[in-house]
This record gives sequence, C-alpha cells and structure tokens, in this order.
Amino acid sequence: MIGFIGVLIFLLGITVVYQLISKLRIVEANTLAVIAGKGSRGFQTLRGGRVFVLPIIQKFFDMDLRPHTTSHRRGKGQAVARGVSTAQVTALR
Repeated sequence: MIGFIGVLIFLLGITVVYQLISKLRIVEANTLAVIAGKGSRGFQTLRGGRVFVLPIIQKFFDMDLRPHTTSHRRGKGQAVARGVSTAQVTALR
C-alpha cells in the first residue's frame, strides 16, 4: 500500500512539473505576445521575455515584428489587385 501511494505521488509530481514547463512560453525580442483573458483590459502584451499561460483561462497569440518585403514583376507602375483589376502603384527606389 505504501508503495502504491509513493508511486502515485511521484506520478502526480511529474505531471505538475510537465504542466508548468509546457505552459511557460518564451517570447523572443522580435516577437509580440498577446495573452488574452488576463488583467482589467482583458489582455496583456509582452515583447521579449517569459510568460506563464494559465490553461483554459488564458490564450496565447504571437506576432512576428520583423519587416516583410515584397516585389512585383508587372509593368512599370502597375499591379493586379484581387478581382483582376489593375491598380497604379507608386514605389520608392
């Protein structure tokens, strides 16, 4: 009986440690994290660092803050928008 209780406590301890590690989120410096469901505003933002997300109560979203560039190979000053309509584009070089 003592062995069963010892194994049960050991397994519960491992489960708690696993939950703590899996719910800890690391946010890089070039990433913005939004934790929904916490605070008076209903959300919390974090840029770089660590945050513990409570299961069921909170939800974790992240957004990459690195600049994204794109190019087009259409005629000079033209681009095709959704719906196959052309749009005039002014770009800096």
